[in-house]
Amino acid sequence: MRLLLLAVGRLRPALREVCDDYLRRIGRTVTLDEQEVREAGRLPAGAVRQDEEDRRILALLPDGMPVTLLDPTGSPWSSEEVAQRLDQWRLEARDRAVVIGGA
Repeated sequence: MRLLLLAVGRLRPALREVCDDYLRRIGRTVTLDEQEVREAGRLPAGAVRQDEEDRRILALLPDGMPVTLLDPTGSPWSSEEVAQRLDQWRLEARDRAVVIGGA
């Protein structure tokens, strides 16, 4: 199974180290590809900027790949729930994308 992680923007250096450690741990059980999506920072804030970032995300998603969107207003997952979802996805033997939108 391949897990594609798409995230809008770059992580600050302090968070990059923590993220790399977590990705290394996940990488023991799945093939992990991480791609940063360039922010549309020069566009005015709001719907226009969001639409452009959405377009950039969609351009990187392979056709037919199931997508899980991470949203701060969604239901939080514990570490155990993340592990269960990864196990479920591996058992399905399908590649999956996880998308983290921009601010």
